[in-house]
Amino acid sequence: MSEAPGIILDLRGNPGGITTMTPAIVGLLSSKPVNLGRMFKKNAASWDPFAEDVLESYPQVKPYGGRLVVLINEASGSSSEILAAGLRENGRAVIVGERSMGEVMPSMALPLPTGAFLQLAVSEFETANGVKLEGKGIAPDVTVGNTRNGLLADTDEQVRAATDLIKKGEIFNTLKPIEGKPAVKEVAAADDGARDVSAPVRDAEVENILDKYTSAIGGKAAIEKLHSRVVTGTVKNSITGANGKFTIYDELPDKRMMIVRYEDGTIEQTAFNGPDVWTFNSRLGFRKLAGDQASVRERKITPYPGLDPALSFKRKYKQLHYLQETSAENRAGYLIGAGNGTDEDPISEYFTFDKKTGLLIKGVFQYDDYRMVNNVLVPFSVKAPNVIAYTVDQVSHNVEIPEGTFEKPVASCFTAPGPGC
Repeated sequence: MSEAPGIILDLRGNPGGITTMTPAIVGLLSSKPVNLGRMFKKNAASWDPFAEDVLESYPQVKPYGGRLVVLINEASGSSSEILAAGLRENGRAVIVGERSMGEVMPSMALPLPTGAFLQLAVSEFETANGVKLEGKGIAPDVTVGNTRNGLLADTDEQVRAATDLIKKGEIFNTLKPIEGKPAVKEVAAADDGARDVSAPVRDAEVENILDKYTSAIGGKAAIEKLHSRVVTGTVKNSITGANGKFTIYDELPDKRMMIVRYEDGTIEQTAFNGPDVWTFNSRLGFRKLAGDQASVRERKITPYPGLDPALSFKRKYKQLHYLQETSAENRAGYLIGAGNGTDEDPISEYFTFDKKTGLLIKGVFQYDDYRMVNNVLVPFSVKAPNVIAYTVDQVSHNVEIPEGTFEKPVASCFTAPGPGC
C-alpha cells in the first residue's frame, strides 16, 4: 500500500488485545519514534524495573508516510484506544467517528475453578502527555455517527467521511503534535522497611560481601579463567502464558546477547555490544537503545549474572551502600543498595546476599539452584515471581561464539523487507 494516498485504519468494534502490538503498528506508519504512553503500577517502588512499561515505537524500514485516518466508536477499547490516542497526540492521524469506550487499564485473565475467567486490571495507563483515558475515552477530531437504516442500505457515513478527508487533504495540513504536560510519576515508599538511603556508606562492608561472593562461586582464580559463556534453557512468562527456549551469550570484555524463541514463532533478541545496545522482536521490530532505556532493558531482559559478577557490580554502579542484615526467601542475608544517582538519591537497585553461603539470592530476579560448572557456581533457576521464570538446562564456559553474534538481529520483514514481506 506504499503508493496509496491514504489509509483508513478501522478500529471500530475492536476491543483491543496485545498492547505491545501498538508500537509495532506505529513503527510501520511513522518515520520518527512515537511515544504512545506508559503502563505502570500505581504505587510501585522506584527500583522495580517491572513497575513501568513505556510503549515507544521506532520507525522500521520504509514506513508508510501517506495520509492516515483512524476510525473509532463506542466499542473501540484498550489497545485500540492507546493506538488511536498515540497517533493523534503525535500529529500522525486524524480520528473520525464516535467517542471510544474508555476501558484502557491493562489486565490479566485468571482461570477460576468453575471454568470461568476473572479479568483483573493490573496497572494504570496514561498517554505520553499524561492523559488518563480510563472512563473517558477518546473524543474524535471529526464526530460522525452511523444509523441502522444507513448501514442496511450499505452506507457507512464514517468511512465516507474518512475518504472525503483523505481526498480533500486540508485537515492533514493542520495536524501537529498535541502539547501536554506528562503526569508526575507516582512512586511508593519501599515495601520491606529495609530501604534506608540515609544509612552510611560502608565501603569496607560492601567489599567484604563481594569478596565472599567471589569466593562462594569458585574464587578469583577460577573466575579469571573464563572468557566466554553460553547458557541455554526454557522460559515461561506468567503474564502472557508464553513458553519458549532461550540462549544467553557472554564474551569478555563487554559483550552480551540474549535470544528467546517462543513456541508461537516469536523471536526476541537483546544485545549489548560494547557501547551499542539494541533490541529486536520479530513482531514489533528493531530499535537501538541508549541511556535509561538501555539500563532498564539490561535489568529486565538479561537476567543472568556476568562472567565476573562481583566485579560487574563495581563497574556498573558508582555507589554501593551496605544497608543492613535482612532476609530473602526465608534465608538470612546482607542487603546492598546500588545506584548511580546523586548523594541525595543514591540507590536504584537492591541486592541480597546469603549470610551463610555468600551467594547472590535476590536482585531484580531471584537466584537459586546453584551448580558447579568448570569450578564456578552458577544459578540454574532465575525468576521474577509472578512475572517470568528461566530454567537453565546447560551452561558452557570458554566456548567459541560465532563472529557477528552480537551485531545484528535475525533477518525479518522489519529489518530487510523483500519478496514475501
